[in-house]
Amino acid sequence: MLKADPVRRFLVTASVLMLLPTLALAWTAGTVVSRRVTNHVAQAGSAEVAANAAAVLRQSGLASTSTGDALVVFAEIANAVPAWQYFDTVVGRNPNTLAVHVYDPEGRVVFARDRSEVGARVEPDARFERALGGERETRVSGDDRPLGRLATEGAARSYSVLIPLAYPSGEAAGVLEVTQDLGPIASDMALARWMIVLIVVAVSAVLVGLTAYFATRLARRSFFDPVTALPNLSYLRSAARVVLDAGRRGARGGGLVLIDVDRFKLVNDTLGRAQGDKLLRDLAERLRAAVRGNDYVARLGGDDFAVLLPSADEASVRAAAERAVSAIATPFRAVGRDIRLEASAGVAMFPRDAVELDGLLQRAELALERAKRARRTVAFYRRESDAGRHSLYLESDLRTAIEREELDIVYQPICYLPTGEILGLEALTRWEHPTRGPIAPSTFIAMAERSGFIDRLDRWTLREATAQLAAWCRLGSNVIVTVNLAAQTLSDPGLPAYIEELLAETGAPPDLLALEVTERTALDDFETSAGVLMRLRETGVGVALDDFGRGYSSLATLDRLPISFLKLDASFTQGIGASLKDEHLLRAVKLFTKGIGIPFVAEGIETESQRTWLIRQGVRFGQGYLFSRPTARENIVPPRDVRANARLAPPMPAEHTRGQN
Repeated sequence: MLKADPVRRFLVTASVLMLLPTLALAWTAGTVVSRRVTNHVAQAGSAEVAANAAAVLRQSGLASTSTGDALVVFAEIANAVPAWQYFDTVVGRNPNTLAVHVYDPEGRVVFARDRSEVGARVEPDARFERALGGERETRVSGDDRPLGRLATEGAARSYSVLIPLAYPSGEAAGVLEVTQDLGPIASDMALARWMIVLIVVAVSAVLVGLTAYFATRLARRSFFDPVTALPNLSYLRSAARVVLDAGRRGARGGGLVLIDVDRFKLVNDTLGRAQGDKLLRDLAERLRAAVRGNDYVARLGGDDFAVLLPSADEASVRAAAERAVSAIATPFRAVGRDIRLEASAGVAMFPRDAVELDGLLQRAELALERAKRARRTVAFYRRESDAGRHSLYLESDLRTAIEREELDIVYQPICYLPTGEILGLEALTRWEHPTRGPIAPSTFIAMAERSGFIDRLDRWTLREATAQLAAWCRLGSNVIVTVNLAAQTLSDPGLPAYIEELLAETGAPPDLLALEVTERTALDDFETSAGVLMRLRETGVGVALDDFGRGYSSLATLDRLPISFLKLDASFTQGIGASLKDEHLLRAVKLFTKGIGIPFVAEGIETESQRTWLIRQGVRFGQGYLFSRPTARENIVPPRDVRANARLAPPMPAEHTRGQN
């Protein structure tokens, strides 16, 4: 199979598109010039033919004088056949005279050299009508439909003079048509036309040659990588259209191998750009040698290469990919040293994985990422690799849900352990996807953090939860509402001002709103976090340290943070009755928080035995499925005048005193 060459196709297409219109233009120009010259010659000969006709008619006795262009005849033209025969005999002595026709006003032939034409009627045209009106007309054969049939071989090289005939009364008698051969002028005009065509074609050929030269240079810049001289992505796209179409028609599959050279930037940084480019050229030569002659090797940019293999099964594609990776792994010689490179390859097959290049590139990229994660040289695309693509779609849907406020908030109670009395409600965001159903919070919250729009999600949750807190307060409740914040949101210096605006807008009391931050969020960038947390506490809002014990807390710095209360990670509670280590840690945290005067909430309480053990250890506050699962606000009846709430309510900084847990 002939290898698809976009450059060759580009040049052939450009040449054809230039030559065909040029040939048509040259032929048209030659024809127009020859016709205009012929018309001028015919017009010049027309006056001479008319003068000779008038002289012969006077000799025959049929006409005596002229009125303008018309000849005045004395007899009915249909009854003057002998006179017309005499006229035909005389003018026929001129070798250039081809035919004589006489028409009556209705267009019937009353005399013709070929007697079979007599009596025939032709459809009068504009020239005939003007001749009946007294104007002499000239027609070049081929310009108009002839009035009569000319029984001569030179009809296409002739012209006719239409001479008006009139009676002495001025009434139109008919039209005399004398057909003349153009003679040598016709051959000269044909020659001139061909000369014009040849001259234009010759000039066009020179222009096409110049265009092809510059087009080749442009095409090489457009379709080839300037460093390695390998085809680039544009070339690969063009070739892929041909290869994939041929594969579909012939039911032949193939593969696309995407190759990434590991740490090539280190080569450029160490050896310099010039040596790096030389290494790339050597690498390109090795890749060419590693594949078949009808395969396509392209550089996509940087240290990324692609190989398109038509008419190949999975085994042959794998073998080609392994040869390419092995060729790259062979040491290169540069600056007197051996340079070793490594590469990974991702493979997508067509039509199994995709039927167009973009889809193949996308799936080969996913396979390449899988190869890198698994530290393998070659990996094929598998359906499970599409998780990233689905994640992209899910991310877009989440952005839309936030913009359209299509999320929901549920609340989980924080209780006073001895009585089960509700002291607070933790606001938790939930997302019901329109087609996929409920999405786990761990999934969409992590996605929002990775994608950089977690602050929009947190602000939406803050706004909704603060408005709900204000509504419950108007009903007489003094229950605390807590809201979780991510690290990106906490690092926003405008967060305290935003919360103050929310409190002023909704009318919610600041001392009943608490913000939950994880200990890693608070301690990773201690100086920044401490500053923002202090400004938040100055607004009157409480700050809770969530998932305490999971991270790498510094107990020395913890006392310096403006924390209202701690929430112990649920993993410790799950170890009650099963792990002595977890129980000892719980007792230690109880003593520590009592010492620094900060209450703590035990999360993840699911059984009555866990609750009983915590109460015996002096733990007062807890949260978990034992009391309630997260539920919608419609199902919550917030308590009024919670007395135990004073022990969990975050004190203002000026009132921050150490007390009993």
